[in-house]
Amino acid sequence: MNCLCKTGSTKDIKVEGDIGADPIWCNRCGCNLDLEELPISDALKDELSSWSLKYGEWINWETEKFLPNGLELEEVFNESGALLTMQVIEELGDRYIFQYVASNYRVISERDTENEMVQLLDDYLPRHKHDIERVTKLNNLDKSELLPLLPALMEWMQDINWPIAREVVQLLLTYPEDIIHLIKIVLTTDDEPWKYWCLEYLVKEMPDDLRAVFKDDLIHIAEKPTEGEKDEGLDELAKEIVSNLA
Repeated sequence: MNCLCKTGSTKDIKVEGDIGADPIWCNRCGCNLDLEELPISDALKDELSSWSLKYGEWINWETEKFLPNGLELEEVFNESGALLTMQVIEELGDRYIFQYVASNYRVISERDTENEMVQLLDDYLPRHKHDIERVTKLNNLDKSELLPLLPALMEWMQDINWPIAREVVQLLLTYPEDIIHLIKIVLTTDDEPWKYWCLEYLVKEMPDDLRAVFKDDLIHIAEKPTEGEKDEGLDELAKEIVSNLA
């Protein structure tokens, strides 16, 4: 697809909602791409277009604050975006690299300035893979304080052998509903070990009703795994989880 990269085109694409823009972008130069040029079905194009038009429905643009049900609306938007990205990947196969980028207005709106958010991250997030002290400190936070930190904490799931990884797992499982869309985002990446650890240590440990939310994702991995997913054993793990769904 045409973009501003030196080559003039890209196959590295991200799906991300924004005001007044098609929901697909070059993941390298940041150029907004023409949805009509994407070789997917018209029905899926329509779904993506309709989804993108909902971006920002959770915001009062006069005050730039969340609406009373804003958190829930943004959550639904992010979950829908992750599912649509999976549909795009299914239609295109391996012709393009796709990544989903969730809306993070929740994060930037819960602090008055970017500097305060940076300070929050500096104060609470683990500094290194042995930082058990910081993880313990996170356990003492209120939910409202911890939620903005969940996306960054998910990154500590990239290697379960890191000393703090198991502690982070227990912390994330404290809020299973709030990490669903984060796991779905991980499942759209090409980081197979990260996907494996999320399924093995998070999805498998969730209550039955929440685990069922991943059924379509799991079936896709089980029936149409990439070579990388096969090599990592993700297809077999997905089959195991599906077989244990109620």
